[in-house]
Formats: sequence, structure tokens, C-alpha cells
Amino acid sequence: VIRQGTWLTAGRTRAYALILAAFYVIVSAAWIGLDTPLVADEQAPFGSDFVAGYAASVLALQGDPAEAYDVETHRETVRQIRPRQDPFSYPPTALLIVSPAALLPYGLALGLMLVFTLAAVLAVARATPSTPDTARVGLGFAGTFVNRGHGQNAFLMAALLGLALLAIYRGWVLIAAAGIALMLFKPQFGVLLPIALIAGAYWRTLGGTIAASILFLALTVLFFGMETWTAFLSAAQGVTGNVLAEGLAGWEAQQSVFSTVRLAGGSIGFAYGVQGAVALVAAGLVAWLWRGDYAFGLKAAALAVGALLATPYVLDYDLMIMGVALLWLAKDGLERGFLSWEKTFYAFLFIWPLLARTAAEGLGIQATPILLAVLMTLIVRRALLLEQADV
Repeated sequence: VIRQGTWLTAGRTRAYALILAAFYVIVSAAWIGLDTPLVADEQAPFGSDFVAGYAASVLALQGDPAEAYDVETHRETVRQIRPRQDPFSYPPTALLIVSPAALLPYGLALGLMLVFTLAAVLAVARATPSTPDTARVGLGFAGTFVNRGHGQNAFLMAALLGLALLAIYRGWVLIAAAGIALMLFKPQFGVLLPIALIAGAYWRTLGGTIAASILFLALTVLFFGMETWTAFLSAAQGVTGNVLAEGLAGWEAQQSVFSTVRLAGGSIGFAYGVQGAVALVAAGLVAWLWRGDYAFGLKAAALAVGALLATPYVLDYDLMIMGVALLWLAKDGLERGFLSWEKTFYAFLFIWPLLARTAAEGLGIQATPILLAVLMTLIVRRALLLEQADV
């Protein structure tokens, strides 16, 4: 029964997901209720990661966007809002998105950001051809709770990736190009997209993406000046060295192949070597699937999984992207049937983001890349067993 996943009927799946969603709401409400000046330290506050972007918005609206990348200036601005010390590590393309935030009080800006970006990802999920209950089931995905608790932007990244894939599927060239270009605010998750577009001969989408990306970059220079890019590139070296290589975000929080090797005691050089090898394999599999005549759901899922495997910097809230893969795999499974173990494994991944950090702390090993590799293997298995399927 477990192997076939027959216990995961449509009705039970909806019920389980809604129970999880209710649990997330209750815990979030309690978390917010405890978020008072008495407990608002670096660990307690709900959604406290948002403060880094909010502080950057404050500096941008003051006419000093380049100061967002000056560690001391940004840190002092952050401390006036929340007792945090997180640097603003995003490129100036992210400033175009986050800049309006400081027009509102911090709490209101955080709330609206989470509500609207969650609504965006659920709207994309509902529009993706799968099942009418996709949006409701999506509320129960553990990644939504993790991202909401951190106050992070993974809802937006998942929405943009999901929109781009849906637009490619539908043949909406301009929407696909715009969605991919907007992903430049977190470029590490878009490195495999050009490979997929080239392999699949989506030349118009590729050309539109290049044009939209150039426009996006030009707007950053127009609004914030070239000195902001200079400041970002200078600051990025320190962020890469301290946050990524030395694991200042916590090895248990980072979910990449790189962090897995480092958590196990491997050297920085060896970790980068293993990360590079895995990235090449992921790129090869994505290119193979997108070049072949396979169901689009498998192509989309492989690209989402590959995006997480290919970058050395992934945190637990970024596993919202895994939800995009599960969405497209659900579509393919509902249309052509699920193979053995698939539904059971998908159900486990549905709650995994909530367990990932705690599991790493308790076991001393980061399991997420292993699970992602298994998921990629299941995608390849579907492609080989159900090859030459109708798209």
C-alpha cells in the first residue's frame, strides 16, 4: 500500500494539506503574538529576515542605494528597525523590487509582502494544468510555512519560475521572457534556464529573455547609478567568503551539495569540486530532457530540481522551488499514472522543508541534496519508462 501510495487518495490529500495549512496558521499567529520588544532578539521575531531588504529600501529612498552594500551603514540602519545584523547580499536588480517597502511601516510592509507573494505563487499554481484543488493543497506545503516564518522572498522566486514554465508550456513568449528576467533578483536559481531554452530550441523565448534582462539591468543603472553595482560587486566577495564558504548562515540551514560536504567536514576546495560535478550532471540531465520529446511536466520538474542542485547557496526557505517540481510531477502523474513509490516520496517531500534544518542539526548530515538527487532520478525514470510521451 505504501509502495503504491494508494492511501493518498485525492480526498485524503486535500484533507491532510488543509490540516497542515491550519497548523501553520495557528503556529504563525502564536509566533506573531510572541513577537514583542521583550523577545525580539535575533532568533525570536516572525519574518525577521525581511529587515535586510527593508533597510536597503530605506537607504535607496534616502538617495543612497550604494550604501545598502556598505556593511556598517546597512547594519546601523537595520538596528534601528530590528536587532539583526544580516547584510543585504542581493544584486541591485533586487532593489527595483524591494525599494518601495520603506514607504510603509515595517510590520505592514512585511505583511503585505508575504500576502501578495503567497497569493502570486498560489495563482500560478492554480493556473498550471493539474487539478482545481492545487492552490488549496499548496497551502499545506511545508515550504510556505518556512518561508513565511523567515519573512523571505521564496514565494516570489517560486511564482516567477512557475510563471516562466507555465508561459513556456502555453507558448506565451513575452510572459516567459519577463518572468525569467525578473528572476535576476536571485540569479543563482536561473543558471540552468538558458541551457533548457537552448536544448529545447525555444529561440524566441531566449531572445526575449536576453532583451528583458538587459532592460532590467539598465533600469537598475538608471535609478540607482553604476556605483551601486560597483558597491555590490565589492561587497559580494565578502558575503561569498563569510556567508557561503564559512557557513555563517549555519550549515544546517544551507541545503546545497556544497554545504553538505562542509557539514561532513570536507574542505572548501573539495566542497566546490563536488558542487561543480553535481551541477554539471544536473545541467546535462536538464539538457537531455528538454532536447527530447518528453512530457513537459518532466522537463519543468527537472529544471526546478536542477536549479536547487546546481547552486552552492540554498537555504531551507528556498525549497519553495521544490514545490514547483512537485506541482508539475503531480500533473504528469494524474495524466499518465504514478509509478511505484512516487506518491509516497512526493508526500514525504511535501513536508520535508519543515524538517530539513532540524534533521541536519540532529543527524549531522544535510539530507536535502540526497532527496533532490532521488527526485531527479525518479524524473529520469519516468522519462525512460514513459518515453516519447505526448506533451
